Amino acid sequence: MAGFLTGTLPDLTQLQKDNGGVFPVTRVYGVIDGSTELGPHGTREMPAWGNRYKLDAQEHLSYDFGPSRETYVRTRVLALIEHLAAMQE
Repeated sequence: MAGFLTGTLPDLTQLQKDNGGVFPVTRVYGVIDGSTELGPHGTREMPAWGNRYKLDAQEHLSYDFGPSRETYVRTRVLALIEHLAAMQE
C-alpha cells in the first residue's frame, strides 16, 4: 500500500522518542480508530484501521469478544498499539 500513498511515511519506531520517552497510547489510539485529526503535519491518506475493524466485526464476532462490535474493534486497536509499542527504538 505504501506505493499508493503520496505523502511521506512516518517512522513508527520513533513515536516514543518523539514524545519525550513516553509512548503516546491515547494519541496513537485516536489516530488508529480515526477519532483524532492529524492536523497540519499529517494527512488522513491512509484509512483509519478502526473503520476497517468495524467492517470486519460482524464476520468475526464470537464468544471471545462478546456480543459487542465495539469490544471487537477496541481489542483489535489495542493489539495494534501493543505491536507499535513493542517496536519502539
